[in-house]
Amino acid sequence: MMMDQKKVTQYEHADRVKQLTLELVSQPSVSGTHGECEMADAIVTILNRMEYYKKNPHHITRTPINGDPLKREAVIALMEGNPESKHATLLLSHFDVVGVDDFGQYKPYAFLPNELEMELKQEKEGYLDAHAKGDLDSGDYLFGRGTMDMKAGLAMQLSVLQDFSESKTKNQNLLLVSVPDEEKLSKGMFAAVDELDRLKREGWTFDACICSEPNFSSFPNDYQKYIYTGSTGKLLPFIYCLGRETHVGQPLEGINASVMAAQIAVEMEWSEVFADNAEGEKSPSPTCLRIRDLKDSYDVQTPNEAYLLYNVLTLSTQPEEVVDKVVAACDRASKNIYERLVTLRSAQTHIPRGEIVRLLN
Repeated sequence: MMMDQKKVTQYEHADRVKQLTLELVSQPSVSGTHGECEMADAIVTILNRMEYYKKNPHHITRTPINGDPLKREAVIALMEGNPESKHATLLLSHFDVVGVDDFGQYKPYAFLPNELEMELKQEKEGYLDAHAKGDLDSGDYLFGRGTMDMKAGLAMQLSVLQDFSESKTKNQNLLLVSVPDEEKLSKGMFAAVDELDRLKREGWTFDACICSEPNFSSFPNDYQKYIYTGSTGKLLPFIYCLGRETHVGQPLEGINASVMAAQIAVEMEWSEVFADNAEGEKSPSPTCLRIRDLKDSYDVQTPNEAYLLYNVLTLSTQPEEVVDKVVAACDRASKNIYERLVTLRSAQTHIPRGEIVRLLN
């Protein structure tokens, strides 16, 4: 059966977006490094090539992160297409990227998409699965750190600003907000919020916000493209585990904090207890971003401290409710560990279970 196909019209300046993407990607800007400062310089350089900002350089603001040892800055650029109005649309992006150690032997090419593509096509070790190989051979993709998350999105926003800069009939106000440190602690956005608050006090109203982050699949092998019309809340519960150290020769004489952390991870990872639903949408499952003990070095004493950092995304659930669910997961983990310990102690010592419980309590 033939199905009607919607005609997709290519953006007339798609080549410009590609070139801007390559320019932005070529500037390494790993979160937490001085490269973020150089990335801010690169964005301002691009803005200054536009006629509007040549005439209005004062509409580009570099907002520093207070107390930042790297002296990183958010870039905020106003394009005033309608001086009679104080209404504006925000174009929101971040310009930092995660690290590139996972590129392995291709690390030197991580910020050079064209060279990286050539290197990957010469790969003979079978690292790429069939889907990745198909993408590589298709010629439809740019590879490299930041091409997706999210320098292509920033390039699109910069191109839109250039369109408005060159238009003779523009009557809209746009405000580009591009920040560092999104991949870590969101310090760049906190700095930008202060500047946005200043603008609001000057009378500006922000009617809409367009964030050009990539879209993600809703389930494995989902190839649909999405436009998100809302935002997801993010919480990062920190869970501290305090055990009781013991010698490796007597593991049942203590409580290994690493086991406590692992059991909590079992309770929380992919847990439907944390599933959040709103207006037909379901939040992704929680997942562990960091789990480790606090020992400084190797020895034969079990760890007595450990911690977890969990990523919990919400749609309508309030922070207090999430905390209650985390506490409940910790309680379940505690009971499971306690039951295992009692059972193992009783089996190995031949002491009645009731006596073990009395000794533990």
